[in-house]
Amino acid sequence: MLLMLKRTAFLSITVAALALYVLDNPQNISRQTFRGLVLLIAVSWVYDFLWIFFIDVSASEEDEEDGGNEYKLRRFIRLITYITLMFKVILVLVFWKDSLDFRNIIRNKAEGSGDDELEDILAQYENVV
Repeated sequence: MLLMLKRTAFLSITVAALALYVLDNPQNISRQTFRGLVLLIAVSWVYDFLWIFFIDVSASEEDEEDGGNEYKLRRFIRLITYITLMFKVILVLVFWKDSLDFRNIIRNKAEGSGDDELEDILAQYENVV
């Protein structure tokens, strides 16, 4: 969100909203939809990369405009942007790997949601008190 102080992040926010929906409701989507999400994350990475290295004006020009008063803020936002770029690369790799095993992941989630294991663990410690 801090990146929006520097540029509009319409694509990144849209991808984040779609990712929340897809990850919260995996049983309602198909493998192709999940791969589409991975593609959108990659496209947002390309957009961010182009913005940072080609579209963004240089910091020296902005220092002349405001007298250098916002230098630390711009530097912090650029650091967050670089971290976001690295994170998106890792995210694309992990999600692409998950898209290859998407059917197995969904099948395993449908068979046992993990609540049974949690209830068994809680039942073991119920009489301890």
